[in-house]
Amino acid sequence: MKIKTIFFVIFCSLISCKKQEINNPFVIEIDDKKVELILENEADFLTYDIPTKAELVWTNIELGDAIFIGRGIKLIQNKNSRSYIEINYTSEKSKSDTLEIKISSKDREKDSYEFIGSIKVPVKK
Repeated sequence: MKIKTIFFVIFCSLISCKKQEINNPFVIEIDDKKVELILENEADFLTYDIPTKAELVWTNIELGDAIFIGRGIKLIQNKNSRSYIEINYTSEKSKSDTLEIKISSKDREKDSYEFIGSIKVPVKK
């Protein structure tokens, strides 16, 4: 009986150690298209009135076909499927503690832009 209990405990321990996929709130995936926001120093929030460097990493989206908008975002450079940006979310006239970055890409078959989704970044004081 003790042997069965020991094997059961070991088995349960191994199952619980299985790698779990972490849901990254700074990633949008639709079909084969993917956009990921990476903040400077891999932070998970912005700070009011402090410029933060960041990257938008585009997968299966041409840089020329991508559009992103959000308050306080400045494009620095597009290079190698990445958009290097600076975000300065000011406290002046701020209505929310969340920056919303809206992402769209061009659908070449329809010759129009389609909304992919939004990345919401918390902002702290």
